[in-house]
Amino acid sequence: MIKTDLKIKGFTPTPIILRRFGADFIHQDNRCRGFTLVELLVAITIIAILSAIIFASFIESRKKARDTARISDMQQLGAAVHIYGATYGKYPSSSDGECAGTGSFGPSGCLQVLVSSGVYHSLPQDPMNTDSHVYQYDNTCANPSGSGDNRYRAWTTGEREQDATVYGWTDSMTIGVTSCADPE
Repeated sequence: MIKTDLKIKGFTPTPIILRRFGADFIHQDNRCRGFTLVELLVAITIIAILSAIIFASFIESRKKARDTARISDMQQLGAAVHIYGATYGKYPSSSDGECAGTGSFGPSGCLQVLVSSGVYHSLPQDPMNTDSHVYQYDNTCANPSGSGDNRYRAWTTGEREQDATVYGWTDSMTIGVTSCADPE
């Protein structure tokens, strides 16, 4: 039974108003109120799209961070090679050990003279250190041809475009330092 004799300052509320304000407890709507399947699917889809965008942004920022570390490593290595060159009158070369590509960074590589002479604390390693991402060093320039201990180049492959062609590297993803006018 609906109570209709309740008066509020001269106003007689209808059963709908009583029900809305909780005064009619006898005739409550017994339907369960919840989310429909469509509403749940829409919410899940929105969450999935947002997480995909955030995940892609996170991956790109990690690539940028690794490339920044590579650039820093190459700049520090270049500075160490120049200090060594100024001190000893030559850059590390094959007379100091293996001096070709990745072997230069190994235990018998020519760059170990940087560590043994105290110019560099320890040789850097690429943040990923995979087959396609390793640090390399040699004494070869494209022009003038040949090799010698008065030139060097150190490089690695980045994960993003580096505008390296401005610096004479043929691959735009190369991160490197060199004394060569034309490194590749």
